[in-house]
Amino acid sequence: MPSSRVPRFGYDAWVPILSVFFGITIRVYFEDHAPPHIHVAYAEFNAVVGIDSGEILAGQLPKRCAKLVEEWRIAHLAELRKAWKTTQSNKIPKRIAPLS
Repeated sequence: MPSSRVPRFGYDAWVPILSVFFGITIRVYFEDHAPPHIHVAYAEFNAVVGIDSGEILAGQLPKRCAKLVEEWRIAHLAELRKAWKTTQSNKIPKRIAPLS
């Protein structure tokens, strides 16, 4: 198996981390359902955020965290779209620079 592919073991398997900043971890699942989205974890909070809309589709985040995620999402929109397409092919996406 090429090193750029990861075997599919379901959602309990390894999930690529796209970026980590200010205690916020951004992940994207392999072959996940539409619409394109990211999974955000911060402390005890978890949310699913639309890549194109920035809308919180599920879960919740503190206001400050949500603002930081939105700032990062806007700055890296093209990279997020590419990461989504990459993981839909069950391939590992490139890391995305953190918010600084």
